[in-house]
Amino acid sequence: TQVALEPATYCFAPRANGAENLARAYARDQLAQRLHMVDNVVRLGRMDARERVIDMLLEIYERLSLSGEVAGTSFHIPLTQECFADVLGLTPVHLNRTLQ
Repeated sequence: TQVALEPATYCFAPRANGAENLARAYARDQLAQRLHMVDNVVRLGRMDARERVIDMLLEIYERLSLSGEVAGTSFHIPLTQECFADVLGLTPVHLNRTLQ
């Protein structure tokens, strides 16, 4: 399940139907999604709490920089520590101590 943090509008992507450029773009997107899934498995299975936090912050930075949402080395994360801890497979208390 996905939840939008702000109001969102979505639409279905058009079918490629012989459009080679669009088909390649869809293939690249599918590969990127698989790589993100592998990164998440590695993050949860092989990293300690400090490494998980750093890895997730770097991933968020990378994604936001692609959309122009980064100002220098700063970016806004509208997540609570509880939500952030849940994504990282940590308790909120452990995340708080790790961030400190």
